[in-house]
Amino acid sequence: MDISMNSDYGGLPTENTIEIPLRGGDEIIELDTDQLPDGEEVLNILSQEKAPLQIWITVAIAYYKKKLYDDFEKVLEEAYRNAADLQPYHDSDLVRLLDMLANYYGRKAYKYV
Repeated sequence: MDISMNSDYGGLPTENTIEIPLRGGDEIIELDTDQLPDGEEVLNILSQEKAPLQIWITVAIAYYKKKLYDDFEKVLEEAYRNAADLQPYHDSDLVRLLDMLANYYGRKAYKYV
């Protein structure tokens, strides 16, 4: 697990890094997508820091790409439950989140038919 803190928020993230901004400052937590930590740990960070909805979606996609589907589902479900606290967000982010969940549930259901 490689979660590091960085106070240099102006830097651009690399393709394999997700930057989670910390509340009340210019610091960030960098999440290495090549070595994703346990989903519960990331959920705690996202919830605690009230990360923007866009970040939740980006984290969920990282789990999906690693075939960690349970963590993908948990992150999206928790983001949806907390969406009211994650404002302001763009309506398109919420629509994207709901679309991703609907597609995932559709594929999951199809496997059981």
